[in-house]
Amino acid sequence: MARRDGEEEEAAVRAAQPPSSEDDDEAPEELSFGTARAEAEAARKLAGEAARRHRELLKEKRRRRQELFTEQKRRKLLPEALLQELAR
Repeated sequence: MARRDGEEEEAAVRAAQPPSSEDDDEAPEELSFGTARAEAEAARKLAGEAARRHRELLKEKRRRRQELFTEQKRRKLLPEALLQELAR
């Protein structure tokens, strides 16, 4: 059984690797510092915007939930106030 696990692991490693091509001996594509910097800045900006949107959604969700609780409390208190008025 241990041998089968090893074979499955090797198959998973082979599947994760990109298919080999004749271009394996070529150097990777070179990027200028400016291009790499611009790409990094764009990725940072995109991540920042996503985080900001996430915070805004959470804030809106909390606000709606608080409004719901306030409304539920108001509905609960209203009948008690009417009962007290009628009892007087």
